[in-house]
Amino acid sequence: MIDGGLRKIFRANLPGDWVAIESGLTDGGIPDAECCVEGRTFWVEYKATGGWAIPKTKSLPSQVGWHTRRARHGGRTFVAVRRAGSELWLFPGVHFRWLVDVGMREGPPPLYRGTGGPASWDWDRVLRCLTKK
Repeated sequence: MIDGGLRKIFRANLPGDWVAIESGLTDGGIPDAECCVEGRTFWVEYKATGGWAIPKTKSLPSQVGWHTRRARHGGRTFVAVRRAGSELWLFPGVHFRWLVDVGMREGPPPLYRGTGGPASWDWDRVLRCLTKK
């Protein structure tokens, strides 16, 4: 599973009005999900990896571009990475290019890093990262 099951896991553990986005035929690069919580809207791209690099796909350049453009306009975007099955790493979308070029271990620090699998991740903290002004 390319997203490590994160789409379902985020919906089950976080409040809000979640919308799954499948935009391959309309506009490339749009993240996997959009959510609104108490008037705050944000976008999340889900990735999974067994190592330290985000898998490269044919749509990756358009994804990086989308996050970069949205950040330029003040949009809230994130990249959520499930690493080795039990870790969650959450980054601002503006760092997507760096994560692809340099990797997670050498790139910018995550906003959140959880271990022990979804039941152990601090979902209150994840929500604060996603909705903080």
